[in-house]
Amino acid sequence: MTDPRDNRVDHAAKQLDDATSLFLQGHFDSAWRFAATADEILRKALSDSGENSFEREYQPSIITEAEDVALWMIVRACRNYDLLGLPRTAKGREFQDWFDEHVVGQGQFYDDVVGGV
Repeated sequence: MTDPRDNRVDHAAKQLDDATSLFLQGHFDSAWRFAATADEILRKALSDSGENSFEREYQPSIITEAEDVALWMIVRACRNYDLLGLPRTAKGREFQDWFDEHVVGQGQFYDDVVGGV
């Protein structure tokens, strides 16, 4: 019998991959929703295993671009995925490459936001 936790984490990994794909295609509202779902599942899995999740809250301004909200929700979900010790998926590596090029390359540092991987 399969552990229900494994099924939830597998579902979260799929949701996170879908969020990444949607984000990279410019569908930011949908990406945010998929990433938020994945993050909730991953935080619960971390809690169930006695680990602390990455809880950094994104504090949007009154006028927030959907791209920013989606980006930081994906970053938070990716960090919680990493905290579970799961191997990066191809989409996860693609997002990390995009992040390194477009965010870190603009003078913002991943380590300052979510800590070292």
